[in-house]
Amino acid sequence: MATQRRSSMASSYVAVHKFSGNAAESQLQFGKGEVIFANAGQSGDWWWGALQRNGVKIEGWFPPTYVKRRASQAPAPTP
Repeated sequence: MATQRRSSMASSYVAVHKFSGNAAESQLQFGKGEVIFANAGQSGDWWWGALQRNGVKIEGWFPPTYVKRRASQAPAPTP
């Protein structure tokens, strides 16, 4: 993935589509409706983000076109 990670405050996004990423390429896999945290201010075709699943933090690259920013921003862990 060519996009670099930036250090900023994390924002929360909700998945509007399922993304079956490739774990071998560090891609974040998620289902529709899952909440993803990503650093604000990223640009490009791939963003670095994280989600919590069953108490485990999972990180990886994902296409930002699969998510939309949540209207209500809860405190977010930094990915």
